[in-house]
Amino acid sequence: MTTFARRVRHQARQALALLVSVLDAGCAGATELEEAGAEQFRKHPDYAVITDFPASRT
Repeated sequence: MTTFARRVRHQARQALALLVSVLDAGCAGATELEEAGAEQFRKHPDYAVITDFPASRT
């Protein structure tokens, strides 16, 4: 394998690692947003009424 090919492979691995870390951060943010939204929804004055509908039980 040439030096150029090694550099390209190394840079591709670095780029992939960066993309994976960005994806991980995005997933973590989405999870936090879901939890915060659910918490706020439970504080809603009509939470008990809304969740009493049969279709809301999943």
